[in-house]
Amino acid sequence: MALFKSGDDRMNEGNDFIKRKEFEKARKNFQKAIEKGTKDKDAAEALVALLSLDNNLSNAAMYRDVANVLRSKGELEFEFGLHDVVASVLAKECEMLYGEFVALGLSRDGAANRIARGKALIQAGMSYQTQIPNDILIIPEIFGSVSVTGMRRAQNLFAQGNEDLAEGTVFEDPKKAAEYQQIAYNYRKQMGETGEANLSKIEGYSKAVTCWFCGRDVTGERVHFFPMSSEVGILRYKDHGDANLPVKTNGGDAVYACRGCYSAISRRADAIANHYHQQAMRAIAEAEARLNARISRLEAAGAAISMSRR
Repeated sequence: MALFKSGDDRMNEGNDFIKRKEFEKARKNFQKAIEKGTKDKDAAEALVALLSLDNNLSNAAMYRDVANVLRSKGELEFEFGLHDVVASVLAKECEMLYGEFVALGLSRDGAANRIARGKALIQAGMSYQTQIPNDILIIPEIFGSVSVTGMRRAQNLFAQGNEDLAEGTVFEDPKKAAEYQQIAYNYRKQMGETGEANLSKIEGYSKAVTCWFCGRDVTGERVHFFPMSSEVGILRYKDHGDANLPVKTNGGDAVYACRGCYSAISRRADAIANHYHQQAMRAIAEAEARLNARISRLEAAGAAISMSRR
């Protein structure tokens, strides 16, 4: 082994460390290669930038910074672990990963934000689908040992994006939300998933009933109407008027209430419960005061007896 390693030696050793997933050691070797004036300085700088992604694979800003370094290297070809890569091509992958993680980081609070996030995720998926549909992404493979094509990455983003669109739309248009969930379900099935959560929401968002209390027709279970526990199943009666929509569950253990009726009943129930809670708390406080007073009297009596015996 040479006592003093050249820049080229450092480059070779760095790539060996990448192959062994020892990324910090690899980065230090490439930095040493730059200090020693290696002829592959551009490749070393590109590799130092790429290795900064280790433990930062969900950090959008890191992908942006690495993409900028790689873009500056043009069509430079270099070895990256077991891969022979072109800087401009890898820069494009970093830019797509940047777009994906920017979208994933968007707020999901409120309908407008949810819709914006959904659209951004779908746009990020389109980049993978149109630019590298059949290519294996190199960065996830090297750092995460995950082999995934651009199309697979796109399908996942399309599924998540449509789920966000559904949640952002459901209060205004439950049937449209069900359509978005159906699209998401199709993508999840393509990825080999069950899509059970999507199916459950499709069924709920599509369901239409008549409110037992006010007779209003509503669509969207647990959005615009809710089942409320009841014993109507034991009664024999004719359903409300000529309504074609159900007013109770098939088992007859609950009736359907629109959001207006449900919230009015729930708030009144809460008010009654709070009233009795306050009564109970006052009774407890009064009992505690009486008990403390009795304890004080007993303590005083005990002290008096003790003094009289001295």
